[in-house]
Amino acid sequence: LSQKKASECPAERFFLHFKETILFIIRCSSEQEALYSIDMVQADKQEEENIYLSFNIDDDYQPRIINHHSIKNNIDKDTKQQIINTVIPVLKGFMCAISE
Repeated sequence: LSQKKASECPAERFFLHFKETILFIIRCSSEQEALYSIDMVQADKQEEENIYLSFNIDDDYQPRIINHHSIKNNIDKDTKQQIINTVIPVLKGFMCAISE
């Protein structure tokens, strides 16, 4: 699988479901630095509740957390970043696979 930039992905919006994770990916408008906005829900079996996170990715798949004050996750920023980092390889692999 060849490495491709996120901007090469033709998808405007899609769902990606794997293991206990669901990602909803939407291409951002062309004026923004972020290329895609991602909403993520992941089952947390230890706490018996779901984890909700939102983040953007740039052309090199580098994530940036979006903070939503209405979502009550008792997770610190470093833990959120670690969770996001676990899904980036799957997201990147899928987006590279469907790119032309």
